[in-house]
Formats: sequence, C-alpha cells, structure tokens
Amino acid sequence: MDIEIKRWSKTASEKRAVLSRVKASTKLSDLRNCELVIESIDEEFDNKRRLIEDFYHVGKEDAVFVSNTATLSLTKLSQGIKQADRIIGMHFLNPVQKVALVEVVPRHAYLR
Repeated sequence: MDIEIKRWSKTASEKRAVLSRVKASTKLSDLRNCELVIESIDEEFDNKRRLIEDFYHVGKEDAVFVSNTATLSLTKLSQGIKQADRIIGMHFLNPVQKVALVEVVPRHAYLR
C-alpha cells in the first residue's frame, strides 16, 4: 500500500485514516453491524452460498453483500435469499496493483 500512497501523493496520516476504516474478519459475529461486506473466499459455490445465508442470519437485513466472484452465478447464489436484491458481484482485474479497475456486477447480470 505504501507504493499506492506515494503514487497518489497521500500522506502517512491519510493512509492511517483509510486503514482505520477497513476491517477484516473471519468471524461472522464481527459483521453484525456492517452495512457493506465483501467476501473473498475460494470460488466454490456451496461455500459462498453458505456464507451468504449465514451472514444474513447475523448481519443487518439491509446490508449489501458483495461476492468477489468472476465465474459463479449470482442469481443461483442468491436464490431463495430474502435479501437477494442486496447481493452483488465484484472482482478485480489483474494485476490488481496495476489495473485501476474493478468490475461490479448486479445479481441479474448472471442469468445462467
């Protein structure tokens, strides 16, 4: 991240401010009050589906769930989930540190 900070002419203080707003966790209970969650687990349908279900059991009902998937059907992943309209797809283009682009995909775009 220091390379990016230098590239964008940001200060160490600005870096700390950005990092203070980013939290990582492997515990669902830590996500209870989040408004936006981005998962980045292995590209395996059953695991991603279970994570979505489990998140909406503990998380805010109106939270946005972002699945970092490039190949799985969001329509299928969100099927039967009450908050299906709050689930979107996202993936970074490689190499991540050089391509300043992220693809954000609405659930209905993956109609397979």
